[in-house]
Amino acid sequence: MSGHEASGNLAAADCVIAHSFGSSIGPGSVNQQLASQMVGLADGRPMLADRTLVDALPPGVEGQMALIVDGPRTNIRGQGVGTWGTLLKAKRYMEEHDLHLALMIAQAHHAPRVVKQAAKN
Repeated sequence: MSGHEASGNLAAADCVIAHSFGSSIGPGSVNQQLASQMVGLADGRPMLADRTLVDALPPGVEGQMALIVDGPRTNIRGQGVGTWGTLLKAKRYMEEHDLHLALMIAQAHHAPRVVKQAAKN
């Protein structure tokens, strides 16, 4: 599986949804890199992410999160913190806050699946 090529207009996004990859949150981990990318690209937009990714944030940043998806990690649609659960809760948040276009952040090989699942959501 190859990585996903970014598409769309970054400036048009009105929130940022970030997805963790695996469970590592230590220095240099993929999740720490994804968390840094989320914060760097948010530029004042609401940030939404699952607990694993939030736990990889630098100290003091968690309070800036608009939505933290907690629960057991699973990829069963609509349950827990896996991709489906994060997407469903993020969609609900977006609807409640009149947000229409999300910037998705995910690990390169995970991104194609995230995009496909978001399109089905």
